[in-house]
Amino acid sequence: GGEGWCANTANKRVLVTDSAGCQSVVEIENDLGLKAGDTQEMMRRLRAQGVDVASVDPVGDVEGGKPATLGDEMKQIEAARSRAANGNE
Repeated sequence: GGEGWCANTANKRVLVTDSAGCQSVVEIENDLGLKAGDTQEMMRRLRAQGVDVASVDPVGDVEGGKPATLGDEMKQIEAARSRAANGNE
């Protein structure tokens, strides 16, 4: 249960940068058969969902080679926002 970050889903979530440069984590609703590193197909599917996507980062691996968790994704987004706010991106 839950909504947004708290949603209980097994669907792939990716870090999306839109055409304005804003970043958000978006669920790929139809991820069946999607290969882990196929960013072009991820972008195609996200666009089919109506998502404005200029680039996508699968966020499949974090420092130390451990699988990413939702908390890791949140930390990466906050770090990117901080860098952008400070003009370091």
